[in-house]
Amino acid sequence: MKNLIYSIIICFIFSFSSCSEYGEEVWINADGSGRYEMTQDLSDMLPFIEMGIAGAKQKLEEKKENGEEQGEINADELLAIFESGKVDTVISMESLMKRSFEKDGMVYSKEAMKAKFFDKMNEDGEKNFKGTPAEKEKIWGFFEGLLDMKTRIQYDQEYASLKNTMSQSFTNPKEMLFGNLPELIDIISKYEDGENERLNDPSTKEAMNKMKEAFPTYEITKNTLKIRRKAMEMESDDPEAAQGMEMMKGMMGNSTYTMKIHVPGKVKKVSQSGAKFKGSTVTWTMPALDMYDTSKDLNLDIKFKPKKGIRY
Repeated sequence: MKNLIYSIIICFIFSFSSCSEYGEEVWINADGSGRYEMTQDLSDMLPFIEMGIAGAKQKLEEKKENGEEQGEINADELLAIFESGKVDTVISMESLMKRSFEKDGMVYSKEAMKAKFFDKMNEDGEKNFKGTPAEKEKIWGFFEGLLDMKTRIQYDQEYASLKNTMSQSFTNPKEMLFGNLPELIDIISKYEDGENERLNDPSTKEAMNKMKEAFPTYEITKNTLKIRRKAMEMESDDPEAAQGMEMMKGMMGNSTYTMKIHVPGKVKKVSQSGAKFKGSTVTWTMPALDMYDTSKDLNLDIKFKPKKGIRY
């Protein structure tokens, strides 16, 4: 279970730090609920991703030959997406879990998934998570949010194109996609052990901490939406990590990041001069490298005239 959580965190670190063009779009309703969507153009990273897929296939074959279990998610299904060379498909984490349950002859429900999740964390053994009951509930809350996430993958091998779009509905902005990832990183780091070399690797720990500090938070009142985030520090004392970060900088080149926010009312004022607004929508586009420049102010306040009946 700890390896699964570790893998999810590393995937997020990779996703937020390696794409050439990406953007976030948020729709907030009058009751505070809404939808979050993140789109990433990973085409520049495609050679590395394809190498990773080839390596994953090889490891999967070795596991099959040795009679080992695949894990929580059927890797065959995920790897098969890229087999045809061209695909446009939507995957939900919950559908993958349902099929995993069916494979084991079990009936899926969120309650059954939670019971299985806690069984994994509570199993005896040095490699299992030793957190408190409250911390385990927080980890489950994060994982439960992932179950509602949908991912659209658009891949075209001929044109060397790969785009990934992740989306999720939320009941309030604080529950937005990955909103409690920083807290999860704190919990997992707190209970790391000598058996898990990947979590104890200095470059991994450093990347996790930087990711945590750079993750945005959203706070909404009756007429103001406050977005707070720090630039992700790209400098590192670890030579290997520093080299990797420099490579990422080079890949970004002139790429851009765009944030688009739809608030429940007419926008009156924004705190950043580079952010433009029209009606209920604010659009802020900046060089992607600004997201890694600690001298940049990435906070954004949006003041708006709320619609009637607004409540949070």
